[in-house]
Amino acid sequence: MDVVPFVPLLGSTFDDAVAARNDFARWAGEQLGIPCFLYGPERTLPDVRRRAWRDLLPDTGPGQPHPTAGAICVGARHELVAFNVYLQRENFTDAMENYADDVRADSTLGGRLTELPIGLEAPIRKIKDAVQSIVALINADDDIPDVNELAERARVKGALNEVNTTCVRLLKLNDTHVLWFEPNFSTLYLAPLSVSQVLQKNLLRQTPVIATSATLTIGKSFSTTAKNIGFALDGELTEDENSEEKSESAASIDPANVQMLDVGSPFDFANQGMLYLPKHLPEPTRDGPTKEALIELGELIISAGGRTLALFSSWRGVEMADEYLRTELADRGIPIITQRRGDSVGSLVERFSKVPTSVLLGTISLWQGIDVPGSACTLVAIDRIPFPRPDEPVMAARAKERDEAGGSGFMDVSLPRAALLLAQGTGRLIRSIDDRGVV
Repeated sequence: MDVVPFVPLLGSTFDDAVAARNDFARWAGEQLGIPCFLYGPERTLPDVRRRAWRDLLPDTGPGQPHPTAGAICVGARHELVAFNVYLQRENFTDAMENYADDVRADSTLGGRLTELPIGLEAPIRKIKDAVQSIVALINADDDIPDVNELAERARVKGALNEVNTTCVRLLKLNDTHVLWFEPNFSTLYLAPLSVSQVLQKNLLRQTPVIATSATLTIGKSFSTTAKNIGFALDGELTEDENSEEKSESAASIDPANVQMLDVGSPFDFANQGMLYLPKHLPEPTRDGPTKEALIELGELIISAGGRTLALFSSWRGVEMADEYLRTELADRGIPIITQRRGDSVGSLVERFSKVPTSVLLGTISLWQGIDVPGSACTLVAIDRIPFPRPDEPVMAARAKERDEAGGSGFMDVSLPRAALLLAQGTGRLIRSIDDRGVV
């Protein structure tokens, strides 16, 4: 966009400055649909404003260079470009809300998207253009800032470039990324199908790496996790092994430079914990927990005196358990904390740990990374093995890719993922050598 032409700092006149400011005010007023205020003695401005403008920028005569006019011209252009970013952001937000309304009316429009919705393409393209205009202004600025300003400029430029890169990927969507739309929060998600090549290029081949976790092994093997991270073990390649370019990248990591060690656990699970599998319950389904399972859960919570982390594989399960338990435990004095979409995990866990007799109901984000040692959590209940849902965009796309490559999406993607989540979920129980409890 070039509504206000670039005016060099040197040689700008009083008239140039007036024109630049007026062009910005006129354009902004048109975009917002409001009156604009114009500068200059020929405009019908109050005398006070006219004098203030003249005091700020005294006239040196028609067509004569002015020492500060150029700076004001450039400032007007900067204001225009910055305002355009704000305007395009608002337009994009409106477009997202409109598409969310369409998805709520027709659920087939949601979930994974094979291409960018038409109604979002133009707003995203305008954001990209607006961001590129700001980056161009930053690059064209010849002023040498101090160290702090230089660091801030680099940070801003990095953020703008990230926005630009994301816009380009959205506009040129290919099979290396997965795109989906979440109507509840009017959010468009874009995720790489595999992160292995990104980690190889930017991390694993650049510097020594130490990767640690309690759940790096699946079935006592590091193989699945290592391949997903970007290592090639036992002559195998990463998930994208049918790409010649990517195969060369994977092969460039020398297996001799990869060392793996399982140091075991400091906890004595056999004596600290107990596994309870109620065989009398019906098989779980994707429709949420059965009535029998909810009754069993309520009885277990009462026996534990609260102190329960109940993990569900779907929001439907969380909602059904919340509805049942609030009625069943109403007279028991057991507080129920239920995760809602968009809730902060940290605040939920803090409330749970501070009220030892409480119950925390949650879904996938609570299966991993939370730490509640002590008596506040003595029972971890899991509704079913957490296999990825068929409508989970990234996992479904990875499984489909493996199937199309002649492998097994279930064995190579879905099963390892479920095993990993199950290990992480059960690991919420024993968090110290003094903990005791039941899964």
